Amino acid sequence: MVLQYANGGNLRDYLSDNFKNDEYKLKFVEQICFAKDLARGLKFLHKEGIIHRDLHSKNILIHNKQVMIADLGLSKLCNDDATKTSEIKGTIAYLEPQCIFNSKYERDPKSDIYSLGVLYWELTTGRPPFQNASADQIVINICAGIRENPNPSTPDEYVNLYKRCWDSYPNDRPQINEVDDIVSNIKSEAVKKFNENIIKVEQRTNNSSEPVAIIANLSQESRSQINEVEIFSNVKSGTDKKFDNYIFKTQNIRQLESSYETNKKKRKASNMLGDNDDFDYFSGSNIIIAKLSQEFIELYIKDMVTNSDDTANDVNSWLKNNNENSKKIFDFTMNFKAEHHEAILAYFYMKGFGTNKDYKECLQWCKKGCEKKDIYAYYELAFCYRDSLGTFEDYNKAFHYFNLAASGGVLKAKRELAIMYMDGMGCEENKNKAFCLFKEAGEQDKMACYIISDCYFDGIGTEKNLVEALKYYKICWKKWEYPNAKIRIPLIEKILTRTSIQIAVLEKIQKSTNYFRLMSVYMLVQVNIWAWVQAFKSKYELKEFKP
Repeated sequence: MVLQYANGGNLRDYLSDNFKNDEYKLKFVEQICFAKDLARGLKFLHKEGIIHRDLHSKNILIHNKQVMIADLGLSKLCNDDATKTSEIKGTIAYLEPQCIFNSKYERDPKSDIYSLGVLYWELTTGRPPFQNASADQIVINICAGIRENPNPSTPDEYVNLYKRCWDSYPNDRPQINEVDDIVSNIKSEAVKKFNENIIKVEQRTNNSSEPVAIIANLSQESRSQINEVEIFSNVKSGTDKKFDNYIFKTQNIRQLESSYETNKKKRKASNMLGDNDDFDYFSGSNIIIAKLSQEFIELYIKDMVTNSDDTANDVNSWLKNNNENSKKIFDFTMNFKAEHHEAILAYFYMKGFGTNKDYKECLQWCKKGCEKKDIYAYYELAFCYRDSLGTFEDYNKAFHYFNLAASGGVLKAKRELAIMYMDGMGCEENKNKAFCLFKEAGEQDKMACYIISDCYFDGIGTEKNLVEALKYYKICWKKWEYPNAKIRIPLIEKILTRTSIQIAVLEKIQKSTNYFRLMSVYMLVQVNIWAWVQAFKSKYELKEFKP
């Protein structure tokens, strides 16, 4: 039934009793049986669209040496909006780092896979993860990618599996079906090393008619969504049908228990699951550093993809404001292998944030990021080759990596690529291509905006268009108070005004009978305009913009 007495207590106590004084009384084959049971129980939950959200060894019960997944107090359906918030509850050592960094992180089945990986490690050591560490230290370990060391006696195949499960990157974690397949096919040779009686134990498991995994203690919110389902179990863990033999019978499951609070009191009274070890929040400098690090990563990426001077200023302000914590932020970034962390470290080495400026280290971290095809590492490496940072100047390589970054959507790289096309650096000079890339870089970048103005004014890479030139010069002056833009705005406005006068004069000439007399007037106007423009340019000593 849904509620059942478990004569073996919870998994944590069971393991503790069997691993006293480092005497490994629990044979590896029994560990594998437990691992299989856990995988199949979780597979069933995920198949039904349920995320447990609180898997840990006190929520796993043992009955006749078989595993039962219990306490779905935090569980939600996969499409439930409640899964979209990741308040830090449950036992922290079993939580994925994403839940710590982002309170709005949307949990999915991969969140349970992370917890399962920790449980698989615990099965082989007999103790909970980070047993003697404080809550703050556990958080910093998880966020820094630090995990417990494997039991040296554990087969590599099993170790590799739980390491994949607790990977910091959710996309690198396996699906539950794959976990189930791997655990079910652990090589018999590896098992024999740990248990001479493997055949007897497997026969016990395969012939058992006891339930392999009982889903117990549903929260009221989960019950209201599952609704009218009673689960009866009659599954043999050794069969291929696994949890498909569960019989679903229509019945209002809410009749089994009046409410989740009542159920919670029952759990406390039975003292079987122990404390929930709930954590609503964490304090301390380690948590602050972790959040600051994540904040910078988000700001850095935003700067790359928007190519906005406002965002660039935000990055510089952030570096200045957090200079006191720069060493801690640098160390955290070094240890916590977050996405794009190679590019971030390269940037820190380039700027000397949290460490001494070291262009050679910057170059090496750029290359590491490029091996992972990180578009931001491409961008930073291109700078190293263009400006000879930690290496010799190489425009060809700089062009190549700017091109890769630009193709990946890095808007800042498009601006740099445009400059290289404009001057023929590492490529054939192509003004048209340069102009198009500057346009793609957008109006949010001061340099790109001003160069677009000049291109329209002088007809570089595009047709001369004073109206468009005036538009972009006004943007440059209004947003950034660029001095050359201020000078050119009145010049273009007067040219456009005189041009309108010319058009009016020509229209009158065409309608007039005294054609030759009016034509001479028109030529005089043309000469005066030319002389005025030259005098204006000479007075203000206009110079070409050089990026």
